[in-house]
Amino acid sequence: MGEPAVVVQVAGADMTLDLGPVPGTGSVTVLLQPERGKALWVVPGELGAVGNPPTELLRSRYAQLVYQPMSERVVVQGLRPGRYTLVWGYFHAEMPGTGPVVRAVDVPSQGEVSLR
Repeated sequence: MGEPAVVVQVAGADMTLDLGPVPGTGSVTVLLQPERGKALWVVPGELGAVGNPPTELLRSRYAQLVYQPMSERVVVQGLRPGRYTLVWGYFHAEMPGTGPVVRAVDVPSQGEVSLR
């Protein structure tokens, strides 16, 4: 798997941040075609369109990012139940054609999600 990262904005004394799987969290399994320069984003909620490249995701209140995954099967863990948006595209450069692949998914989910 590529190098995972968590993007978080921490604000206020009452905010807590749990990293990794904790009781009550779930995971999502994503099938993709690994490619240099691409990243998989998992962002809470349902996003409409994203930029090409989706640099606005770096300002998310919370997101998980896997940069350049090495495997066709990526498991992202530590997700609270709810709706998430998966974004698969180039991290630094414009993606030719239609831009990044964007798909909404529910956690817990029923099986694997293909972004191929």
